[in-house]
Amino acid sequence: MWWIIIIGIIGFILYSFLSSRNKSRTVVDQEGGMKRKYEVLLENLLEAPNASITRLTRDNVAISGRSKYIVYQYSILHSFDDVLITWVAKSGFGDLKDDWTFPSNFDQEKMAMKIIQDVDFKLKNFMDYEATAKSVKKEIAKDNPGKSKFDGDLSF
Repeated sequence: MWWIIIIGIIGFILYSFLSSRNKSRTVVDQEGGMKRKYEVLLENLLEAPNASITRLTRDNVAISGRSKYIVYQYSILHSFDDVLITWVAKSGFGDLKDDWTFPSNFDQEKMAMKIIQDVDFKLKNFMDYEATAKSVKKEIAKDNPGKSKFDGDLSF
């Protein structure tokens, strides 16, 4: 008897979730799809070096690109009343990641400004760390002439 009630509750929750998700997708469709709904945000993020849209679905857009030192991807997901943005960057020195959540009706210029500022800040700090680490490794190598290369890890 209890298992019927539990299955009914799980079924109701699943139905509610899928119904809300379909409603959310319908809203995006009615506004012209992801490219149109988030046009200003996408235009700003596409200004990054070699950026292009690499995936486009009813509720998700991926923008990928590469620069001299990193490969990066933005993932923009429309989820109910929010837009979730994830940025992932990979380089030979390590990986970086950041996430943002905004109401879906939030000013897209402000979204883009916040994202670009945060990414610039992370990249600058990452590159400063790498430059410092290389400098420290050089100094250690000078002080240890018997070693041709420092094999230690300078991560904190």
